[in-house]
Amino acid sequence: GSEIFIVGGYGTRSLDIFDTSPSLTWKTPSYLRDMPVVSYVAAAVVVKKKYVVVIGGREKDEAVTASCLIYDIWCNRWSSTPVSIDMITARYGHTAAVLDG
Repeated sequence: GSEIFIVGGYGTRSLDIFDTSPSLTWKTPSYLRDMPVVSYVAAAVVVKKKYVVVIGGREKDEAVTASCLIYDIWCNRWSSTPVSIDMITARYGHTAAVLDG
């Protein structure tokens, strides 16, 4: 696609979009949903051109988390994975990659 999603960061739950074609402009439409919690130094990947998955990171109180937050691009909705499928180890400052997906 032509959009880059910027999610979270230190002290913010916002979701911004950088449109790379053709105008190279930032968008923060009012309809976009903020992340349910502050998350920074997390990893994020796009899955099936439909989901932005934010993995781990640090929360507002600086606690390290093992959670996965999922943003559905098509439905403009955030959800959390059940605790049973969170990462085994809480982490931050890591990377993530998607293969064939």
